[in-house]
Amino acid sequence: MIRIVINQCVIIRIKIQFYHLQSCFQLINIQKLINLLMAYSEQLAERIRKRLAHLSKLEEKEMMGGLSFLYNGKMCVGIIKDEMMCRIDPELNEEVLEKNGCRAMDFTGKPMKGWVMIDEYGMNSQKDFDYWINLALDFNKKAKSSKAKKKVVKKK
Repeated sequence: MIRIVINQCVIIRIKIQFYHLQSCFQLINIQKLINLLMAYSEQLAERIRKRLAHLSKLEEKEMMGGLSFLYNGKMCVGIIKDEMMCRIDPELNEEVLEKNGCRAMDFTGKPMKGWVMIDEYGMNSQKDFDYWINLALDFNKKAKSSKAKKKVVKKK
């Protein structure tokens, strides 16, 4: 299922333009086009939902321009555009960065240790996809929850 929240005129224009492009270039992939228009890949979100369906304390939150999956109140995996974001053991960082399709998460201009981004090539097979999900779930047991900090009001 694809959810795009835009007005009807924009959707019609996109469909007309897409069908025109498709007739000109038979190699265009509709899912990639839709993913470009969306903040995150709904197809990848469904894949993650199915894989994590057995977990009881799972929560989905839209954040950081994508979708995050929290397990036991802690960020575990997420999606930004068409990449999967995994929170892993920082000790494994260097090792996993050498794997196909994996790169360091870099939102601030500085790589964040313990967070990696996996592109479609790194999770093409079910075996590879499960590897990343299991890595994130394993670290989730040890990870600390980043609870919202309460404001401290100083008394005068």
